[in-house]
Amino acid sequence: LRLYFFKYNMSGRTDLIVYLGYVSTISAFMMIFLLKPYVQRFGKRIAIVVIESGAILATIPLFFAPKVGMVMSGFIILSFFQNANNMISRSTILDCANYSEYKLGIKSNALISSTFTFVNKASQAVGAFFAGSILESTGYDPSLAQQSEATMKSILLLMTLVPIAAYVCSLVAMKFYPMNRKEELKMQRFIEEKRASEIRERVK
Repeated sequence: LRLYFFKYNMSGRTDLIVYLGYVSTISAFMMIFLLKPYVQRFGKRIAIVVIESGAILATIPLFFAPKVGMVMSGFIILSFFQNANNMISRSTILDCANYSEYKLGIKSNALISSTFTFVNKASQAVGAFFAGSILESTGYDPSLAQQSEATMKSILLLMTLVPIAAYVCSLVAMKFYPMNRKEELKMQRFIEEKRASEIRERVK
C-alpha cells in the first residue's frame, strides 16, 4: 500500500520510500537503547498507550497528501512509534507466558508463542485480502499510469483510517491488560526465584 500511495497519491515519488527505509532502520536500532529505561519507568501498559496515541497523531498528516513535507514528516515520526510499539508489544508475549505461570502455575511458553505466530500470519493474509478487495472494488487497474479518484481515495483511507482504527482497538484492549509496572516487577521476581529454585533442585 505504501508503494501504491507514493506512486499514485504522491505523483510517482516512489524514490522517497528509500529514505523512509533508512529512517526505519535507524529508528529500530535507536529503540533498542531508548525503550529499556522508558519501560522500566512506566511499565509496558502505559508505554504502549502513549506510543500508540502518538502513532495516531503521526498518521493524521497523511490525510494532507500530496503535500510531500507533511507526509514525509508523518511517516518519519510514525516509523519511530511503529518500531517502539512493535518491540514493546512483542515483549508482552513473554509476559503472557510468565503471567500464566505466575497465576496458574502452568508453563505455556510454547503455546502462547506459537499462537501469536499463527495469529500474526493469519492477520497478514486477511489484511492483504482486505486491502486487495477494497482496491479492486474501487476500480484499481495496474495497467493505468494513474488511478481514478475513487481508487486514490481508497488507498489514502487504507493508509490512514484503517491503522488509526486498529490503534484505537489496541488502546481499548490495553484497558483490560492486567499488569502495571508494580505487578510486572512482582511477577519478574517470582519467575526468577522459581527458576533459581528449579536449578537448585536439578543440581541436587
